[in-house]
Amino acid sequence: MSQIPQTIRWNSGELYFLDQTLLPNKVVEEKQETVEQVWDSIRQLKVRGAPAIGVAGAYGLLLAIQDKTGLHKNRFNELIKDKAEYLDSARPTAVNLKWALDRMLECTKSFSGDDSKELFKYLEDEAIRIHNEDEKLCLNIGKYGVSLIKKDMGVMTHCNAGALATTGIGTATAPMYLAHRKKISFRVYSSETRPLLQGARLTSWELQQSGLDVTLLTDNMAAHIMSQGLVDLVITGTDRWLLTGMWLIRSVLMD
Repeated sequence: MSQIPQTIRWNSGELYFLDQTLLPNKVVEEKQETVEQVWDSIRQLKVRGAPAIGVAGAYGLLLAIQDKTGLHKNRFNELIKDKAEYLDSARPTAVNLKWALDRMLECTKSFSGDDSKELFKYLEDEAIRIHNEDEKLCLNIGKYGVSLIKKDMGVMTHCNAGALATTGIGTATAPMYLAHRKKISFRVYSSETRPLLQGARLTSWELQQSGLDVTLLTDNMAAHIMSQGLVDLVITGTDRWLLTGMWLIRSVLMD
């Protein structure tokens, strides 16, 4: 399984993010002191990847309200709504962020008590549930996809839809991690992904940390590698899936 540090950690009211802007040169877990810092971390891509951003938003909301539980319930509810809207503005295009914050708001609406401290605990349970669900979803993707990876295959991926983009073993990388756990021998080709180099800085690093055989490519090498018959399977993250089964991704996979 993945041996990289946790992307997000919530521990007794304290929130920590793995600062991905420093990878692979430095591995730094940064404590989030305020909701404004969480907003900046999301905006600056210190925490990134839609699943991870969703979890970060849920915990960020807890951080924003945990010292305000002395407020009357109505005022507390208003504060929750205001802070959720604020956090959503950090990355409006990250659908998981709004989805997670909407879940927290729905949780607030469904709470029937009058005690703000109890409401906070109710919301904390929901945030932890969102976190746990992401870990399980990643694992299930891996279980469904691992059968696609056979001995001596070449598997190409692009950008980072790995463990660093989630709170689990990743989405695109999940089958790779489980295949590696099953002792299946295969090689991963990770394209650098310009201009932010998520493939070079993040995917190649996390796979290497976990002992997988990974080769870093420049983006314009993809077609050549494929033409040489070295790629048997491509697994990558997508931006949108349609009901027809078609998918969309903004990145250029092959030049």
